[in-house]
Amino acid sequence: MIVQILKLLQTDNYYGISKEIEIAKGKNELPKSFQEIINQAKRKLKWQLRKP
Repeated sequence: MIVQILKLLQTDNYYGISKEIEIAKGKNELPKSFQEIINQAKRKLKWQLRKP
């Protein structure tokens, strides 16, 4: 079941869905490349702009 969840998370970006998904997608991970910095910034921005 865990493998299926991980595969599902890899299929799309899922910006701003829930706090748990944000953590699973790497919200607290240290970026290792410039592209990861951009992705984390995009994720934070879309989380802040989401409608509760």
